[in-house]
Amino acid sequence: MSASKKNREKRDDRRSAAAEPARAGAGGKRWFPVLLILAGAAVYADSFDGAFVFDNQLHIVESQQIRTLFPPWHLLDHRRPVVQVSLAINYALGKLEPFGYHLFNIAVHILAGLTLFGWLRRTLALERCSPRVREAAPLLAFGVALLWLVHPLQTQSVTYVIQRGESMMGLFYLLTMYGLVRGACGSRSWYALSVAACAMGMGTKAVMVTAPVMVLIFDAVLLSDGWVDAWRRRRQFYLALCSTWGVLFVLGVAQGVLASDRPSGMVGFSHPDITAWHYLLTQPAVLLRYVQLSLVPVGQSLDYGWPIVKQFGAAVVPGLVIVAALSGTVYAIIRRHPLGVVGAWFFVVLAPTSSFIPIQDPIYEHRMYLSLASIMLVVVVAIFALVARSSGGASGDERTSRAVFLAFVVGLSGAFGTATALRNRVYETPLRMWNDVVSKNPNGERARYNLGWALQQAGRRDEAYAEYAKAIEINPSFSLPYNNLGMAKLEAGSPNEAEVFLRSAVEHDPLFAEAWGNLGTVLAQRGALDDARKALKKSIEIDPTIAQPHFNLGLVLARSRAFEQAGNAFRQAIACDPLLPSANYNLGHALAEQGRFAEAAQAFEQELRINPGHTGAAQMLAAAKRRAAEQ
Repeated sequence: MSASKKNREKRDDRRSAAAEPARAGAGGKRWFPVLLILAGAAVYADSFDGAFVFDNQLHIVESQQIRTLFPPWHLLDHRRPVVQVSLAINYALGKLEPFGYHLFNIAVHILAGLTLFGWLRRTLALERCSPRVREAAPLLAFGVALLWLVHPLQTQSVTYVIQRGESMMGLFYLLTMYGLVRGACGSRSWYALSVAACAMGMGTKAVMVTAPVMVLIFDAVLLSDGWVDAWRRRRQFYLALCSTWGVLFVLGVAQGVLASDRPSGMVGFSHPDITAWHYLLTQPAVLLRYVQLSLVPVGQSLDYGWPIVKQFGAAVVPGLVIVAALSGTVYAIIRRHPLGVVGAWFFVVLAPTSSFIPIQDPIYEHRMYLSLASIMLVVVVAIFALVARSSGGASGDERTSRAVFLAFVVGLSGAFGTATALRNRVYETPLRMWNDVVSKNPNGERARYNLGWALQQAGRRDEAYAEYAKAIEINPSFSLPYNNLGMAKLEAGSPNEAEVFLRSAVEHDPLFAEAWGNLGTVLAQRGALDDARKALKKSIEIDPTIAQPHFNLGLVLARSRAFEQAGNAFRQAIACDPLLPSANYNLGHALAEQGRFAEAAQAFEQELRINPGHTGAAQMLAAAKRRAAEQ
């Protein structure tokens, strides 16, 4: 072995040794992880009764995919298969009881907080950090993890069940970083954990795409002597890490973002209403809002109704602030200063959602789940520095200054934790959530519509219809309230008025599958069977996974005595929703009309398994068996 190679390995060993957390000042505080667990459990103890609000309805309550856990292969047919598997496990254990879903979310969040603590504890002890920071690494890491764990900005990733994708991805992201630091300590098997966590994160949420980039920045600035040295020392690790990007291509995520032929896409360059330039102009103010919410979490909302900026002048001031911060981050990275990593953690993690790739909603609090850690780190280090400076740096005041520092951090965590507990209550019912949103965004058509839906679910129909009308007044081209008002008129026995509203819904959104299906139902009730069949087929063409249009089409075809086609429609409905009430009963009836009595009997038996009290199915089963025996 050459002398130069030996010297290089010795230097690497010394650097790796520096990656071990500082023992000085640790004080044997092994109870930090226990305190983090208790803090996380305490602030979310009142979240277990939180209802399934907003997107939870679509992705959990109405989802058929999560209702079957074994075999799990069908769950992989999704752009977030890891999230789908977790939801399927929850459904298998407790059906639609919210408790288990919330318990899972809280457990993931606490695990992420513990991982953040472990990663920061080792990171702040690295050689490139200041001696004072290295000495207090465990204490500082605890402060950051505590504030991050109890911060009210995290409620959208924890209490809002379907956004577990953000917290799960965050856990895998942090494990990826933790595996790097542990691998740099000499335990090279940790690199395998890092790669595996990165791959799992890619299957959880597309924001994970930035993880290999963040790992390289961290390595080049804090662990190695620059980019070339990082690549030389960990070439195989980086090749394996970058290979996990392939997961996004296999799942179709990358293609969806880059596609130019998806006019209905809500994410990516094919967005029908938002250009990349306008989205870029919008994000500087959004980023500043994120910072404000991180420091002073006041005015939180599930739906901000944030306007898209289309004039360059409106983005100049916030844009200059963000460009200055971004330039400072790049300069610090070039100079290999630790602050470069702090800034990069904020900007890189947010890049997929806060840059130039258009997304339907330009702001959502859950997107700050990981980036919040960088701001909390700055806050904690600033408090630590101020307390240390006020003590004059005297060694005799070391214990006092740390006690004062802890008092500050605990006091701030208490304020954050109280705000989190109060925020959790907003998630208790959809009505409470949307009243909160409307109070902060009274001119948001989506907020008004969802408040109307919540009122309708609560039986307050007149108030609901008023909110739908307000939503239409705010935005006459908003299709959702037209659909709901149409169905309300149908329930009230006014099919003509219902048709008017439903035609308005599909006029404003020709790809609104549910509205086409409802229009078909109304037309069928009015006896316009040909028009009803066309509307239902349009609904199925747009979204063939919805069971009800298949079922209603079967009813229309059966009324036209096209029993073979009706049977096929009922089969499609059952394939979409095996538990759809009366689907098997009507399939059996269509088969019986074709003289296929043995098959009809099987369908009636299946209906009785689903609904044992269906007397009509029991009678038809007996008749079908008798006729089958005669055949």
